Amino acid sequence: MVENTGNSYRTRQAVLACTALIAIAVAVLLVGYYELSVLIGAGVFLLMIGAVVAVMSFTFSKTPDKFGPSEMNFRLIAGLVIAVVGAFLLMLGYEVETYICIAALIIAIAVIGLCATFLGNKTSKY
Repeated sequence: MVENTGNSYRTRQAVLACTALIAIAVAVLLVGYYELSVLIGAGVFLLMIGAVVAVMSFTFSKTPDKFGPSEMNFRLIAGLVIAVVGAFLLMLGYEVETYICIAALIIAIAVIGLCATFLGNKTSKY
């Protein structure tokens, strides 16, 4: 169920667009002025976008869709996964061992998946 009508929807999208612009500016400053790697800039960008998507998810409907999660749960999970990928890129940018980064990514996505099953289970009719 997509709520793509009305002023409230446009306001949410404007908040996300403005946050994306701020995240781009922060990433450019980190890479250009502070001379950090592009991986760190990309990681900060994705981390900021994921956090905003996750926080903004609470403004959407909690009512489950007929064959899937509610709009809120979907956006919350998507935001968390985007933020985890951003954290993964940050770890790679700071030259943490690759196998540690990959293990942390897998564990984080598995934990998000486990939490998602419990979120969906509370509102399921069956």
